[in-house]
Amino acid sequence: MPSSNTKQPSRLATVLRVTSGNFLEMFDFFLYGFYAPYIASTFFPSGNDTASLMLTFATFGAGFLMRPVGAVILGSYIDRIGRRKGLVVTLAIMALGTVLIAFVPGYASIGLLAPALVLIGRLLQGFSAGVEMGGVSVYLSEMATPGRKGFYVSWQSASQQAAIMAAALIGYGLSRILTLQQIHDWAWRIPFFIGCLIVPVIFVIRRSLEETAEFQHRRHRPTFREIVRSIAANWRLVLAGMMMVVMTTVSFYLITVYAPTYGKSVLKLDAGQSLLLTFCVGLSNFIWLPVMGALSDKVGRRPLLMAFTILAMLTAYPVLNWLVHDVSFGTMLVAELWLSFLYASYNAAALVALTEVMPPEVRTVGFSLAYSLATALFGGFTPLVSTWLIDLTDDRAAPGLWMAAAALCGLLSVLMVYRRDPATVRMLADTP
Repeated sequence: MPSSNTKQPSRLATVLRVTSGNFLEMFDFFLYGFYAPYIASTFFPSGNDTASLMLTFATFGAGFLMRPVGAVILGSYIDRIGRRKGLVVTLAIMALGTVLIAFVPGYASIGLLAPALVLIGRLLQGFSAGVEMGGVSVYLSEMATPGRKGFYVSWQSASQQAAIMAAALIGYGLSRILTLQQIHDWAWRIPFFIGCLIVPVIFVIRRSLEETAEFQHRRHRPTFREIVRSIAANWRLVLAGMMMVVMTTVSFYLITVYAPTYGKSVLKLDAGQSLLLTFCVGLSNFIWLPVMGALSDKVGRRPLLMAFTILAMLTAYPVLNWLVHDVSFGTMLVAELWLSFLYASYNAAALVALTEVMPPEVRTVGFSLAYSLATALFGGFTPLVSTWLIDLTDDRAAPGLWMAAAALCGLLSVLMVYRRDPATVRMLADTP
């Protein structure tokens, strides 16, 4: 008993160290999305507010397109060199992108160099983010105690929720202390400066990570060519993993990144209320993720994945339809908390399942490629698709259809992945 007690704090410290980079990644992503109108006027002035904002979101989207590139290059590096070294490298790249966005002077000061440097910053952030989630999830799965992988891996996503809550609180505080003009002129940079200040702390924390025992005991370290060949041979597994993640990434960007815009522009709530809702969603996710991760350790991944994809298909649109016919802070809170429950419950089982289905020698790059493709092709376009669906159908609840479609992808992927033996998750990789 004494020995287990002494190990417990060190495991908690390890979880905090490894997830710290995830915190920074999502902190910056959320801030960029929320302050997009101010970033647009600072770096992309065009005389047309819509065109300026579109350029800003195009730059935001460019980061998503870099994710698959980062997944392959940095993911293969982590699978070859080690989890610890790779996570330090990804943090350094991510930090450089954050510094560029925070400190680059506006278009009025340095002209076209300003948007060019911001674009480079977003590309660097997307490149590192392509493997950050996969690297952290794999690390947590490999250091987890037996029978608790789901619980440990869930803290990867939970750290992102902590970042959402922190960013929302900072934004809410600024909206109450400063005027809209002050935020527009200069104060939007304050949260990014805060992100820069915590970079050195996270860097020191990550450098103290130890390599996982599973990686140290591995005799063969595959070359980049071997990794690419293995991924190509297991393309069906990567495709199934990507489909599994579509439900996760679409629902996440719907209830967090898109929710403030939906609340302000579509439902006409004020900015403070939208940020407060986002904080509540982040808190809900933070609570449900480890709870459902632990439940997946008890009952298995498949039952949770099946149950919550079906629930999302049946309820996503009706819940939003109820909301748009009775718009208030309270009804939006209830609707968002329900969608949060669906997201967190599914995500807690999906991420650990993804670490389990990938062959160990390419676990990081396989996970990261599947996740980054789903984010680049589906999740990252959620705000755009939601806006387009509302305009096309003249139905403010139409984003629920997008989430239901993503849930259908998740359900099909679960049926593919577990089609041979529900008791195991190593099936497609065994196909000759």
